[in-house]
Amino acid sequence: MYIKEIAISGYKTLVDFKFEEIQEGLNILVGKNNVGKSNILKALEIFFTRQGTLRKDEIANSFDSFLNNRDNIYMEIVFANASNMFNNNENEVSLKIDLNENNRKYMLKKQGKYINMSKNSFFKNNPKYIYFGDLNEINFNSDDLQQLYSINNSNERRKIETNASQFLQFILNTNINISINIKNDNTYSIDVIDSYGNSNLLSNKSSGLQQLVYLGLVFSFNLLKKPENIILGIEEPESNLHTSLQKRLFKRIREISEAYSIQIFLTTHSPIFIDKFNHKSVHHVKRNNKMHTKVLKESYRNNWFDIRKDLGLGVNDSLFVGEFNLLVEGPTEKIIFPKIIKILHDKDLISFSEEDINLLSAQGASNLHYFSKLISQMELPTIVLVDKDQEGNNAKDKIEEDNFFNKLRVISLDKEEYEECEIEDLISDDILLKSINELYNSSLNNEDLLKARKNEHHEEAGLIKFSKAFKKLDLEKDRDLSKLNLATKIKSNLDEESDLKLIQQFFIEMDSFYKEFM
Repeated sequence: MYIKEIAISGYKTLVDFKFEEIQEGLNILVGKNNVGKSNILKALEIFFTRQGTLRKDEIANSFDSFLNNRDNIYMEIVFANASNMFNNNENEVSLKIDLNENNRKYMLKKQGKYINMSKNSFFKNNPKYIYFGDLNEINFNSDDLQQLYSINNSNERRKIETNASQFLQFILNTNINISINIKNDNTYSIDVIDSYGNSNLLSNKSSGLQQLVYLGLVFSFNLLKKPENIILGIEEPESNLHTSLQKRLFKRIREISEAYSIQIFLTTHSPIFIDKFNHKSVHHVKRNNKMHTKVLKESYRNNWFDIRKDLGLGVNDSLFVGEFNLLVEGPTEKIIFPKIIKILHDKDLISFSEEDINLLSAQGASNLHYFSKLISQMELPTIVLVDKDQEGNNAKDKIEEDNFFNKLRVISLDKEEYEECEIEDLISDDILLKSINELYNSSLNNEDLLKARKNEHHEEAGLIKFSKAFKKLDLEKDRDLSKLNLATKIKSNLDEESDLKLIQQFFIEMDSFYKEFM
């Protein structure tokens, strides 16, 4: 049994709303913010869970809606493969609720006519609808789960722990486990155990991990007995998750839908969740000129430009391209590198452009190993660029020690006479000084910069990297500025190939690597 068609009138932005060509498995709703994607999922919750109970603030309140639909508020769902509903011999069953407050009716459509039913009979054979609301607004804790699900015995607890742990391990690609601790009063707490055996309460973990644990547990609670006739509604599952995790989460959601024959309605702003292998599963949601929600019937395959526009994607969006990856330590590189790539590409010094590269920031050298491990699962050509310093060297050693796959290469920034090196050390001093002086209203010269870079420890002859020299200059005293401001200024001042003489060799090395897979 699955939902084939939906018709709604009088609920929020859903006025004379029709949703047809619904797929038996996965249905992905895409569109701009505030077009009514969530209203579709919430309407299903009203139909299945709240049994037609409608609050006053949920009634469509536009003037046009008031004139035309004040006495015509309803929800109707057509089910396919539904011969087991109401001992019905027909393949399709249509159920309708009239939501008018003073005259609520529950009806079954039979041979083209609506037959009134009792409320209990109407909902007796309906599928179970599980609604994951806005994950950004959910407080992920044990109390919320206890209100929804009880654990009857230790055997059931172990099965739930195992299923939820496997769900997390697949997405995170690391040995992580869930522990459910049942108390004497039958309440329970949830611990997360990492690969080192460290245990922490769920409430103490990051929002992204809390979200994944929540999804894993809810899936486990509901799929434990391999039930039939379940429909899932999930709002923006990509929230709080890195793109690499989004990709694996989408794969697992799709697998759950196929393995358990579960129909899923999913809203998203992420192109990762657009199933390019099943274009019929993607539904483009917009508003018409009356500001009512509608689902376009045109296939996303023929309407990709409009969908991409609504998702806010450019052709160089890291999630949209993703064939070649460049993983860097921090935001400084992510700000400056697109300009460097453009200059070198325009001069025909490299063959790849900024549109070809998925530029990812690990937000610190310590995270490079973790993200490299995730990217290795995608089997896409990837370069990891590290600074020449202790943190960068450690990350390089860890990544190369694991030897994930032959499509990954680690490149370390280096400069003669420098004991440590980072991107700013490979930008011409003229550009660097110009950017510093413009940003901080200073008048530094080459001699000042060289003096700051000299190592105070005479036994170490190499010059120190820019970030250490920058602190010695003490320019940020009493100023609310950061290195990111400087990176933005450097980007705007970069203009010629001559500004990049020191760093271009590393991009030429990248180009040689990427060419192996073009």
